[in-house]
Amino acid sequence: MLFRLLPMQKNVNFPSDRKSMRKFVLLLFLMSFLVTLTFGKSTVESLEKQLVNATGSLRVEILLQLADSTLAKDPAKSLEYGLKALVAAKSLGAPIYEAASLIRMGVSSFKTKSYENGLRYFQRSLAIYEKLGRWKEYSRVYIVLGDLYVEERNFNLAQSAYLQAIEILQRMAVGQELAEASLKMGRLLLEYGKIKEARKFAIQANTIALRLYRKDPKGMSNLLVETSILLASSQKSLHDYPGAKKSLQTAYDICKGGADVRLVVTILLQMSNLAFAEQNYRLAKTYTDSALVLAEKAKIPYETALAYSNLGDIYFVQKNYVKAQGYYQQASYLYTKTNNYKDLVSTYVISSRILSTMGKTQEALRLLNSALYLSKQHKLNQTVADVYLSLSVVFEQEGKFIQSLEFHKLWSEIRDSLYSDESGTKLARFQMLYEISQKDQENKILKQNTEIQRLQITRNRFQFLYLIFGITVVLLLFMILFVRYRSKMREVRRQKDNEQRISELNRSLEKRIVEELRKQEMQQELLAQKSKLESLGTLSAGIAHEINQPLGGISMGLDNIQIKLLEGHLTDDYLNRKIESMFQHVERIKKIIEHTRTFSRSQRQVLFGRVDVNEVVNNALLMINAQLITSKVDLEVVLGDIPGYVLGDGYRLEQVFLNLLSNAKHAVEEKEKKNNTGYVKRIKLQTETNGSEVVIVVWDNGIGVPHDNKDKIFDPFFTTKKEDKGTGLGLSITYGIVKDMLGELRVDSREGEYTRMEVILPISN
Repeated sequence: MLFRLLPMQKNVNFPSDRKSMRKFVLLLFLMSFLVTLTFGKSTVESLEKQLVNATGSLRVEILLQLADSTLAKDPAKSLEYGLKALVAAKSLGAPIYEAASLIRMGVSSFKTKSYENGLRYFQRSLAIYEKLGRWKEYSRVYIVLGDLYVEERNFNLAQSAYLQAIEILQRMAVGQELAEASLKMGRLLLEYGKIKEARKFAIQANTIALRLYRKDPKGMSNLLVETSILLASSQKSLHDYPGAKKSLQTAYDICKGGADVRLVVTILLQMSNLAFAEQNYRLAKTYTDSALVLAEKAKIPYETALAYSNLGDIYFVQKNYVKAQGYYQQASYLYTKTNNYKDLVSTYVISSRILSTMGKTQEALRLLNSALYLSKQHKLNQTVADVYLSLSVVFEQEGKFIQSLEFHKLWSEIRDSLYSDESGTKLARFQMLYEISQKDQENKILKQNTEIQRLQITRNRFQFLYLIFGITVVLLLFMILFVRYRSKMREVRRQKDNEQRISELNRSLEKRIVEELRKQEMQQELLAQKSKLESLGTLSAGIAHEINQPLGGISMGLDNIQIKLLEGHLTDDYLNRKIESMFQHVERIKKIIEHTRTFSRSQRQVLFGRVDVNEVVNNALLMINAQLITSKVDLEVVLGDIPGYVLGDGYRLEQVFLNLLSNAKHAVEEKEKKNNTGYVKRIKLQTETNGSEVVIVVWDNGIGVPHDNKDKIFDPFFTTKKEDKGTGLGLSITYGIVKDMLGELRVDSREGEYTRMEVILPISN
């Protein structure tokens, strides 16, 4: 919205007359209109009609298109289409389509605030791409995640996701994708005030885009324009005005050949900023008027609001406060409509200046209070300082110096911490508006040659005739296509009568499959939490024992201190040693309680990540070791050297090991009841690697598994224990967790002799 202090350069070839500018804008708009009319996308309704008779990979592709088409207005419907696409892709055995479907489901889940489900879908798509070696698609998943975190205004997670993608693309030496990822990263850093880092990524993106543009000017024009605009913005924020003008000149030269309307409007507004900085208000208004015409015709409200704001600034410095206020009000309406609260607050601040200048201080204060409320509500910390400063000025004009001083102090306190280079430029611009509003200087505008104007009028007439001819041709083509479409539809209707019944049966069956998959997923989550709580109940005695040991040490230490005190032999050195020992016991208790609390809670916002298998094994042993000792079980632990890590949730993997160790303990205890003499209860826990996999083995010499039960032990609610000893959920949940981590769970057992459980997980480097 705000103009920047950029001095004009005489060698920049921007069009400076109104008529040539309007001609350029009109041509761009008409070109975009014809392209949209001729090559419009299929609607949701037409895609659903195509879906009726579609089979195989075509059906999956149509479902993916439907998921994309319905995402903005109905994320739940988009999720349903993604799930249908996943079912169809699995039936085809096509992992690429499976990954694409999972990405759609992940995006839809984020839109509906189901973050845990969304992350799980993204994890599964990443695993598929990693397994297939499709690293370009692998990086795109991280870019999609970054875009979603940007929408959630989570700067750190968005930055992390983009950096992951950029690192992969740099290793692959991929051109266009790397430029697009660097462009997104630069925009993110620029928005959050990290200007120097933003310029680094802008230069990287612009360099790659320029190289690609030389090879493919038509296909890479928009990318080069976007990177040039980003580079100009970062250069402008760092006061590199010649560099900014050069970048804008590059973008403008490309747009002369035709470009995206939104990009053209952005460039025109940047040109207007440059003219405004030189106090050439007529030229600034020419650029802004052209941008406004194009933005209104293209129906892009945010860019339209920016143009209104620029016009308000121009009339403000010319002391035409009524017109300025009118344009600011139009801009405020569009900012509110598009939920762009940052620019809305900035508009309120400038409008308050006008009201204050006109003597309407109460209205100015109401507007500033609204701006302050919006800034705090939407966490727009960088604009809070601007509002405080304006409130201080208004109260000073009112003669309320105490309130003015309070707001000035608030502004001073946060100025250094909040103001980045970009927001500092914005404050300088506010000050400039106030100073130059006192000047009435007008600059001369270049006179246009009469002969050139006549030639331009002639060219406009020819262009209008070409336009009429083009529209006529398009209408004729449309009529021909419409007639052929009607004929084709008649044939389709005749075929549809014979296939309608089969299609209805297929849709009914497909709907039932989707519903069952949803129910199964919800039940799986509930069963996992139930099993976790059962494990905690079983391990409560062991946890109590682990806590009682350090408590006993603390109690004994206090007794010793009391005895020494009564005997009169208590020294500072002895007291310090005892206190240090007791603090160590307290720290041990804190770790046990914290680990138990984290393990037991229902984790709704779990980020999948790297998991150290040996560390998880040690955590599980910490929870169950006391019970094994109490039961006099001979436990042997062999932890191998595991290079790399596995992808998954460490707490869920710990639940797997606890379930297996608990089952092994139960097996040896049952065998001891039948063999009272000479029997030694043994359990062995071992980790090792097998090529690209890590193998975790839990072996026991217990009662074993009967041959008839081997195929049933992973079924939910199947158990050989008594009702008060177990529910049959442990191995079922364990099996599901291992499968979610793309692993295997194997069992080898001989009844009455032993049981060997193997967990096999893929290693990720």
